[in-house]
Amino acid sequence: LDCMTVFAYSTDDANRVLEVAAAYDPAYGYSRENIFQNNARHYGRASSQLKVGVVAQEHLAFFGDEAYASAYQKTLVTLKESGFELEEVDFAPFLEAAKLLYEGPWVSERYIATQPLVDENPDAMFPVVRAIIEPGGKPPATDLFKAQYRLKELKQVCDKVLAQYDCLITPTAGKHFTIEEMLAEPIKANSDLGYYTNFMNLLDMASVAVPTQIFERKEGSSMPFGITVVGPCLSDRWLLSISNRIQSIFSLPAGNTGHCVAAQADQLATNPKTIDVLVCGAHLKGLPLNWQLTERGAFFKYATTTSANYQMYALAGGPPMRPGLIRSEGKGEAIEVEIWSVPTEQFGSFVAGIPAPLGIGKVELADGTWVSGFICEPCGLEGATEITEHKGWKAWLASQ
Repeated sequence: LDCMTVFAYSTDDANRVLEVAAAYDPAYGYSRENIFQNNARHYGRASSQLKVGVVAQEHLAFFGDEAYASAYQKTLVTLKESGFELEEVDFAPFLEAAKLLYEGPWVSERYIATQPLVDENPDAMFPVVRAIIEPGGKPPATDLFKAQYRLKELKQVCDKVLAQYDCLITPTAGKHFTIEEMLAEPIKANSDLGYYTNFMNLLDMASVAVPTQIFERKEGSSMPFGITVVGPCLSDRWLLSISNRIQSIFSLPAGNTGHCVAAQADQLATNPKTIDVLVCGAHLKGLPLNWQLTERGAFFKYATTTSANYQMYALAGGPPMRPGLIRSEGKGEAIEVEIWSVPTEQFGSFVAGIPAPLGIGKVELADGTWVSGFICEPCGLEGATEITEHKGWKAWLASQ
């Protein structure tokens, strides 16, 4: 369960350290290869137009610290004002998984790691740590299997939650405990500190903690507050890119230096889980080839139009009947289209099934952005009928 953590003043620095430190080790049984979408070149700055899951109000816990609760709410307000779309999620399965870390049989792993010390020199261990670890030698294997079965069930649920969003955002901690509070109830206080994070490694997820607020307490001391950006395993660069955006929104000093160290990376980063695809014909909602998207797990994002630089033709042949979209600056119209989000691992098979003369290229939208979408080779216009005046495939079909 244990893994290395990078501490840095900026997301640029964190990305650089991760690039140097992370590598596959064939001699280590738990090592795994990184994936292409998670290498350093994919780090940048995410758009603020993100759909984000946040902890449902009934599951928030700040352990009596009203200042932390207030800092969290202010953070959410700022994110929302910056373009983040926030949606509450059921955090109960994440919390149940978190409890397994210390209340379940996984403490046996800590026992194995420290067994020589526990057996030979137990007084050398901090008493609280020893009190947690020593019972780890007692649980039977059956307890671990039962807990693993439950964890698998919880992971199914939690992964489905994550799949709906660009990321999950939680408070990093619900309270900043004083040394006196930690010493008074060390086990409870440590458990409370991990309220929003203890599920992370058990569920095989990745995260980046980002400062968002520095506030003054009534007694005059300055305190930090931050949020944690959560995603699936091997989504580190995407999470760093979201954190880069958050860092640019709040622009806090780097540690106690008094200087703001903003990330330099500003190239737009996109969610590597999916690829946006523009469709304009038989793949539109309700039309004959839409199943090629839905059965691959693609989902509809929004309807829009191209820029006013496209001509549309009804191609010869069929069924099904298909349109051809041709870029023609100064001669076209804004054509009605749909944007669908296709799982990255399914994109190749989708493109491979597109028959000539159609293909996937870059199409300009009305707002000036470019997306991957259906285009047509000029040779495909032989025997075709121009239907640009209808400004969309469905409008043309309705006229027939």
